[in-house]
Amino acid sequence: DEAGRVLFSSSEDGTLRAWDCVAGGESVRLAFDTGLPAVSADGLLSGVGLAAGRLSMARFEPSEILRRFRPDERAGARQWISFPPDGLSVYCLTGAGGSRRALPGGGEKGVIPFLKPYSVLASPNEGTGLWMSGPSGLFWFPDGTESAQDSPAGSRAPRTVFPAARWGWDSLCATPDGRFVAASDSAGGRAAVLRGDDPDAATARMIETPGQGTGSLALSPDGKKLAVGFRYDPGLRVYDVDSATLLQSLEQPPRHQLAWSPDGRWLAAGGSVPTLRDTRDWRVAELPGISANHPPNGAAAFAPADDHGDGPLLAIVSGDTRIALYRLAPEVRLVGVLEAPEGRSVHQLCFSPDGKWLGAATADGGVQLWERVAVERITRDFGP
Repeated sequence: DEAGRVLFSSSEDGTLRAWDCVAGGESVRLAFDTGLPAVSADGLLSGVGLAAGRLSMARFEPSEILRRFRPDERAGARQWISFPPDGLSVYCLTGAGGSRRALPGGGEKGVIPFLKPYSVLASPNEGTGLWMSGPSGLFWFPDGTESAQDSPAGSRAPRTVFPAARWGWDSLCATPDGRFVAASDSAGGRAAVLRGDDPDAATARMIETPGQGTGSLALSPDGKKLAVGFRYDPGLRVYDVDSATLLQSLEQPPRHQLAWSPDGRWLAAGGSVPTLRDTRDWRVAELPGISANHPPNGAAAFAPADDHGDGPLLAIVSGDTRIALYRLAPEVRLVGVLEAPEGRSVHQLCFSPDGKWLGAATADGGVQLWERVAVERITRDFGP
């Protein structure tokens, strides 16, 4: 491109690659017609395909250089991230608790002291707080800045939603509108679903989830169904929240991260066997070009609903370190692959509520950020 930041190349296997000349590595990979690449002056269009007499072009939405920072430098540290609705920061984990980092550079904006945090969840709605889980329990922070241990009494003080459990409260998830939140009690074999504006848990419904290590959770967009995966036992179970009854029992290896699409149709599982299911009949849909991951690597996330005519955008980990992007209508198709320089194993993915950012939590305690990279392939036939 004119700025000299991105270099495009094509190869004999029909692959078009975009190289980040600043970060020094491959940033995007597409299955594409063979031919010499060309780039428009604004750097948004690239690719000339000669197959079957067609001219093919790929459009790239503007994307920031990959950002990477490591809030937790402890060996083997577990990382987890969540975006607040302001679109200006991201919450992540450190050995001392939660840390709020500025976007895009990762500068620290504040610390939330918390003993051995497992997960953090910022509500998608303004002013509805932050949830953190760990061995000491599940806590709700009204403004995301006070600690459960040292805050003064009063209406703005953090609240203990659930007290300490045997292994602690673990995975967290919410509906896209933040109306409902779910949390897993890993050792207790149960999950709780409550309203997002109810940190006193007066509306909480407990769902018994037989299995070793209740793991990843995903709520349907309306909050009426809860999907549950497990850490140690195989299987994926879907429950009716109101009645706490089992609706579906499906095959799935353990240690998969779950995500429910904003239109309610698709349930994705990222892990050793990346899987996409159509919730209308629970059949598995093929994910073209996907690669297996080595446990516990793997994750999946859906971008917020948009007006795009090609269905939801799914990001799912492929081959431990890459992120495959799929559009799901009119059929499931691969539209791009993100691969960071010096790739790290990824075990969580998260889109910001405004859809601008895609974040990845890595196995070394780090965070990788891309500005919304919606890579689309547009093929135009200009005739013979």
